[in-house]
Amino acid sequence: MNEKVYNSALALLRDFEGLRLSPYYCSANKRTIGYGHKILKNETNLLGTITKDEAEKLLRSDFDKVLLPIVDYFSRSAGRLADCEYCALALFAFNCGLSVVLDKLSSNIKTFMLLRASCSKNVLTERAKLFYRMRQYIHYHDKAGKVCESKGLKDRRDKEIRFFCGYL
Repeated sequence: MNEKVYNSALALLRDFEGLRLSPYYCSANKRTIGYGHKILKNETNLLGTITKDEAEKLLRSDFDKVLLPIVDYFSRSAGRLADCEYCALALFAFNCGLSVVLDKLSSNIKTFMLLRASCSKNVLTERAKLFYRMRQYIHYHDKAGKVCESKGLKDRRDKEIRFFCGYL
């Protein structure tokens, strides 16, 4: 993984999630800390405040937990992607959930790879269309089960598309 691409993805996540050094409840009503880290039952040490360095370690660990399975999935089943494509999918999975993204990709992988193969690597608009089409298979729902269409979420998806296209 290219270090510049990886660090750019982390910077984008920092921007998306914001930093909170004390626990809070996220929009999904999960206890959270740092840069969007969901506090697990066995992480009682995170119920107080943490340092910025601790938040950074959690961010890297959490991002790797979504990135590495995506890289592994494509290397086993579909072929190599560009690092910016892996990271864009991981950014998306960080927000929507890894299992949601992998489930939808696995049921639509042939379509995804055919669309990708039809894209010229020099035509970034085609890569943006590909990512947009891939995202259409995955709907982001709010707690009431409705597709979420907030401006913040649309902005986040637009930035993920740009990242997928290599605009770091």
